[in-house]
Parts: sequence; C-alpha cells; structure tokens
Amino acid sequence: MRVWRHPLDDALEQVAEDLSGRHVPALGLAGRMHGQVLVDAAGAVLRPALL
Repeated sequence: MRVWRHPLDDALEQVAEDLSGRHVPALGLAGRMHGQVLVDAAGAVLRPALL
C-alpha cells in the first residue's frame, strides 16, 4: 500500500469521530504532489524547491 494511505485513513477516522452524527453533504481533499528543484549540470541544487 502506498505511504500516504495510512495517514489518510487515520485522518478520515478522526474526522468521522469529530463529525459524529452530523450530516456532511460533501468532503473535499487536496494535496500537492509535484514540485520543481532547480539543479546545475552536476545535480547540485541551485535554489529551494518551487511549490
């Protein structure tokens, strides 16, 4: 299973407990996957990651 799945399951379990008995018409999830790290020809980092 992917690394992110267990923390997601834990978070959703907590949300379910916090919302106990309430009607929730929608739930939105978001995440960031790709970033850009600028490197030179030798692979040395030139600047911090651009997110």
